[in-house]
Parts: sequence; structure tokens; C-alpha cells
Amino acid sequence: MAVLGFSVVISLSILCVLSKLGSRLSLLRLLVSKLVRYIAPSNDELRALLPSTIETNAKQRRKRKEEEEANGFNISRQLPFTLKKAYVRVDELERFPLYSSIHWLCLFVPACLLVFILNDIFLFWYPKTTDINTSTIWLIVGIAFCLQILARLTALLLSGDDEKSLLFSLSILIFFTLFVFTVFVDRIFDISLLDAYTHLRKVAGEMANEEVIIKPDSPLLLYISLVVMFTSIGCSLIFPSFRFATMFQGAYHNAGPVGKITLPSVILLPLFTIISFTHPFRLYMTEGRRVWMTMQQLELTRVLLCVVWCITRLIFFRPFLQVHLDLAYEKVAALQRQSGKIKNIQLQSMIFQYYSYLCPAIAQYLTPTALILFLSLLLKVTTGLSFWGVPPEVIESASNIASLSTVFNTTVCRSIFSFSLLSIVSLCFGLELVGLIYDSYFFRRG
Repeated sequence: MAVLGFSVVISLSILCVLSKLGSRLSLLRLLVSKLVRYIAPSNDELRALLPSTIETNAKQRRKRKEEEEANGFNISRQLPFTLKKAYVRVDELERFPLYSSIHWLCLFVPACLLVFILNDIFLFWYPKTTDINTSTIWLIVGIAFCLQILARLTALLLSGDDEKSLLFSLSILIFFTLFVFTVFVDRIFDISLLDAYTHLRKVAGEMANEEVIIKPDSPLLLYISLVVMFTSIGCSLIFPSFRFATMFQGAYHNAGPVGKITLPSVILLPLFTIISFTHPFRLYMTEGRRVWMTMQQLELTRVLLCVVWCITRLIFFRPFLQVHLDLAYEKVAALQRQSGKIKNIQLQSMIFQYYSYLCPAIAQYLTPTALILFLSLLLKVTTGLSFWGVPPEVIESASNIASLSTVFNTTVCRSIFSFSLLSIVSLCFGLELVGLIYDSYFFRRG
């Protein structure tokens, strides 16, 4: 441990456990243990409810049964069948798309949090250590993993023209909104993006004494780069946000008096995070007539708001995902109020599709939550904040101008990751509001 360092040893130990037991461990089983799915009636159960037909020939009966098995048979939409219930089983989810992604996400998040907590405690007791803090690496890998899952989700859901047109139209709106947001972010929010840009220009200018480097003079290229990058992330958040809005509407409709009071916190907590980044809030809390907290405590409060929001979403995981599974029952109830005929195969497929889509629905719920959690903790690690009251000393080496700590110092990291966190939280909040309006307007619940 003296050679490698505490952080590296902890990371290697956890990686060893994941490599050996990762396929056996299933934290996803704990999350889905109480979820109930609906089972479609079998062909024999549907035939038992149909009016009896008289076949004079055994050959005709056999031929008709073979045709029904191959092509299905028509049943009345108002047929009084009932749906069976069963608990969700992880071994059944293994056959569905994106299972491996959510399986490893549910393993990676606790492992990353364990590394983060142990490193944070170690840095509290040994603030002058020069060991490598591997929490940063774990968090960056977690962010990349979440973005990869979101990209896979977007590619999976782009199956129809309606989805493509919705994605295209909202992408244009997100692009122009983010461009205005990025240009005026320093005037409204406590981000100091231009200060970070000035520092990077200064470092680039000092490095230009040794190498030929073109030094930019305008932040326009920085703005465009950030807008393009976060527009692509925002596009991948469209479908998860709309799915979340649909599940929120159903969960709120089914909730009791206590649930109707607590559920809106899942929607409103991002708004409090956004407000905490504004200049008026910072001035009131740190420079007002009564100083409520220091600047470091305010920055830590922003991180804690994101963490509390992520915990709140995890608490309401089962009610929200149960709403998705209940869509099968609601679809059947709406079907039985209609007239006409439907194929038995179509009916069974309609009921089963909500269960087969459970893994993507879980990914849509958990991935944005994990992404914001990783970004908030990365902001905490790179800016030297501490949950224990005393931040670790920041050791900067000024001997090497080209060192990574010189280029990406506390000011740059605070600006970049604060902007990233604020942008993604704002995107989630805005898209969820749009999803709520869309769901309320087109799919009103009784």
C-alpha cells in the first residue's frame, strides 16, 4: 500500500471483486423485487371465453386449430378476460434489450460511491497526502458510461417517423436555448466561465514561449463547442425525460395523500439547484446583511442538493416503474371499452411489450440520475470541497507549466463542472416540464 497508495489499492480491490463476482451479484434484483407485471391470457383461456362452434368433421377441427396457431384467431375487444399478475424476475429480464447496461450500472454506482467515500475519509485524516485520488477516474468513467447508455437508448427508440421528428424539432430548440444560456451564463449564474477561459488562454500563452500554439482571442469557439456538446447530451435526455413525466403523472394519480405531497419534490428539487447557482442567491447567502454561509458551504450545498435529488429519485423508483408496468392493464381496460375484433397474437403482444420494455424504462429512469450524481461528486472532488467540514489542502506544483494541475486548476474545474452540472440539471428540469405538459395535453388520466 505504501508503494501504490491507499486510493489505488482500494480501487484495485473493488475492481477485483467486480471482475470475479460481477456476473453473480445482482443489485438490480433488489430494485425490481416488488414490481408486479401482467401476464396475457393464453390461447386456450381465450378460446374458452369464445362462443362454441360446432365442427362436423375432426379433420376440419384440426385444420382450423392449425390455422389459428399459425395466423391467430379473432376475438372480441370486449371479451371479459382477466390479466394474471406475477412478480418481476431478473432471470427473465436478461433476455430483454439493455439488460447488461443496467446490470453493470447498478453495480458500478455503489462501487464508485464506495471508492469516493473511502477516499474522502482518507483525505480528511491525511490532507497532505500526495497519493493519486482515483475517485476522479471512477467518476469520469461513470459519466462516460452513462452517456453511452443514453446514446444506446436514443438509437433504440428512433424507430418511427414521429420519434425522429420529435427529436429533430426539440434538438433545434435545445440548441438555440443552450446558445443563449451559454452566452449569458456568467451574468446570471455563479459559474465564472470566462475566468476559466482567461486562465486557459494565459496558460496557452505561456506554453507558446516553448511551442508554436495559436492563442484564441474570442470565447465564441468555446461557446459553440459547449453548445454542440450539450445539445447532443440534451437530445439523449429527451426520451428519458418524457418517460419520467409519464411515470410521474401515473404515480401522482395513484398516490395517497402523503404521496401527493412528497412526489412533487422529485420535480422541484432541480429547480432549487438551479436557483442556488444564481448570483442573487449567492449574494444573499454569502454577502447579505446576515451571512448565512461561506462560499465553500454554498458550493457544498449545491452538491448536496443534487445528491438529495438523486436519493429522492431512487426512493420513488418502484412507484414510478410500477406505473410503466400498469400501462398494460390500462391499455387492456381501454381496449375492452371499444368495439370490433382483434387478433389474439396482437393482444398478447400488446400486453407483453410493456414488460419487454422494462429494461429500457429502468435505464431511462436511472441513467440521468447517475449522470447528475457523478457530475456533482466530480465537482466536489476537483474543487477540494469536503463533507467533513475541513477541506483537504490543495497542493499545486508551479514548477512545471505544462502539468495537468496547472492547466486544470480549481478555478477551471469549478467553472467547467459547474457549467456541466447546471446545464444537465436545467435540461432535465426543462424537458420534464415539457413532458408533463405533453402528457397532460395528449394523455389525460381520469
